[in-house]
Amino acid sequence: MKDVDGDVDTLSTSRSARFQSRYLRERARDAVARAEALRSESRRLFARSWFGSRPAGRA
Repeated sequence: MKDVDGDVDTLSTSRSARFQSRYLRERARDAVARAEALRSESRRLFARSWFGSRPAGRA
């Protein structure tokens, strides 16, 4: 009986750990995507504010 309980325990813990790791991986991917979007957005805003004040021909 004890062995069966141990098996069930390890099975459930491994399943929860697998779910947790998948959840964390998805969260990390979301964070990376958000950071990429933020970086490109800030770069675009900076470029517009930097080059927008100067004439396009530049001479």
